[in-house]
Amino acid sequence: MKIDSRLYTGTINKDLRLTYTYDYQENGQFQTITFKGNGRVIVRPSFNITISEGFDKPRLFLPSTKYHSFTALLRKSIDLISKNLYEIFPNVGRIEFEADSRVLERFQTEQALATDGITAMPCVWVDPTGSCFPGVRLNSLNGSVSIPLEDAIPMSELLNNFDPYCYGISIMRAVSELVSGAYQ
Repeated sequence: MKIDSRLYTGTINKDLRLTYTYDYQENGQFQTITFKGNGRVIVRPSFNITISEGFDKPRLFLPSTKYHSFTALLRKSIDLISKNLYEIFPNVGRIEFEADSRVLERFQTEQALATDGITAMPCVWVDPTGSCFPGVRLNSLNGSVSIPLEDAIPMSELLNNFDPYCYGISIMRAVSELVSGAYQ
């Protein structure tokens, strides 16, 4: 049983979604809960996070094993881009602007952040009307997505204060109550 929970919706990019998916498996090799013969119970982290720019648009899939390294990477990249904002985007106050190609190239070679197969780079995010916003581009083998900096900041705050394990256990409890109530 899969349960999707939307944790964040963008304010600059109205199509941006951060979704937590809990995948409860009762059977098979990757059961969410395993009972061992010696009385031990093992609970496997059965969640993933998806950041999407909308239906059939770019997305980034993050399994539970990459959650903590991703949240640290996002926070560090936001701090680094914010600190160097006017150097990377010298005309940031205008409706249309570009990144300074020399600074961006230097940033990519000297200050690019990467961890656990995920890289974060500054980018210009453009909305459907052509307005430009400073952003962060996240790339991995499991997809890539560009996020306006003004959406990345609250998303990062949310992820740094969110406990995906406790949330998963509360979802498991709610599902258990729903299932037991359905059979009464």
